[in-house]
Amino acid sequence: FDGLSTDTRNIRPHSLFLALRGQNHDGHDYLAAAVAAGATGVLIADRAAFGRLQPNPGVAVILTADTLQALQAIAAGYRQTLTAKVIGITGSVGKTSTRQMVSACLQPVLRVHQTSGNLNNEIGLPQTLLLTEPGDKAAVLEMGMRGPGEISLLSSIANPDIALVTCIGFSHIGRLGSQAAILSAKMEIVDGLRPDG
Repeated sequence: FDGLSTDTRNIRPHSLFLALRGQNHDGHDYLAAAVAAGATGVLIADRAAFGRLQPNPGVAVILTADTLQALQAIAAGYRQTLTAKVIGITGSVGKTSTRQMVSACLQPVLRVHQTSGNLNNEIGLPQTLLLTEPGDKAAVLEMGMRGPGEISLLSSIANPDIALVTCIGFSHIGRLGSQAAILSAKMEIVDGLRPDG
């Protein structure tokens, strides 16, 4: 496949369409649209959705138990093929500004890929990582969270060479209860840090 997409509106020819389920949409409802847009493979978790697809020998159908976990596993595997230094950034505030500053400092001497928009969660970070090209020398990735365990997951996918925490403030205190709990959740960024990171 020449790429991976979770949105039929931005499928490129010869890409893999991964059918994610969300609160408002189910990617399995868009399999025919994905194929019509040029996808040559669909990754699904709904066996019944396969029956709704028109038979097409040019389209691979891959069935998995959980498409989100599959996306994360694909990104984690792809990360291991990259020679780029991965810089993971988290913190209560300043993630985006810090990511932009780090990227701006590196760009005069390195080819840099960075998180775009707010693609810093369990779906967006894997997508950002998968857009990192083999020729990139650095990948600067934001890691956002809503609760405990989320940064640990993102760090295990990104396997950063460098982990940067901007600050520990009061964002999410309603969910986590204290700054100490926020600190603990943010420090999960070291869970996936490379041994020499």
